[in-house]
Amino acid sequence: MTGGLAYSAHDDFTSRGRTDPGLRDQGETLQLTTNVLAGVAGAAAAAALVLVFFTDFDNEEPEDDGPGTTVAVWPGELVVVW
Repeated sequence: MTGGLAYSAHDDFTSRGRTDPGLRDQGETLQLTTNVLAGVAGAAAAAALVLVFFTDFDNEEPEDDGPGTTVAVWPGELVVVW
C-alpha cells in the first residue's frame, strides 16, 4: 500500500518538474515507511518459519528411553553405560 503511494508521489513529483519540496518530503516519508514495513514483514516471516520447524503439532509426549547415558570415573577406570 505505502509502496504504491510512494510511486504515485514520485510520478507526481517528476511530472511537476521536481520543484515541490512538500511532495518530495511526502515521497521520502512513504519510501521510508515502505522499507521499514518490508523489514518487519521479513522478520515476521522468518520467525514464523522458525516456529513451524520447532512446534510440536501432534502434542505427543516424548518417549522415555530409560535413565540415559551414565558415565562413572574411578581410579584407573572409566565406565560408560547407555
